[in-house]
Amino acid sequence: RVRNVTARGETLQEARDRAYAMVDGVDWPQGFFRRDIGWRALK
Repeated sequence: RVRNVTARGETLQEARDRAYAMVDGVDWPQGFFRRDIGWRALK
């Protein structure tokens, strides 16, 4: 299964933080997701 999460923010960092906060709120014991999305744009 695939789940997409989209978030908006005043900055890319804020949008990314909001998206990851939503993902962290999902209870999926064997779920996997990447935390490196957008890292190049934020460095």
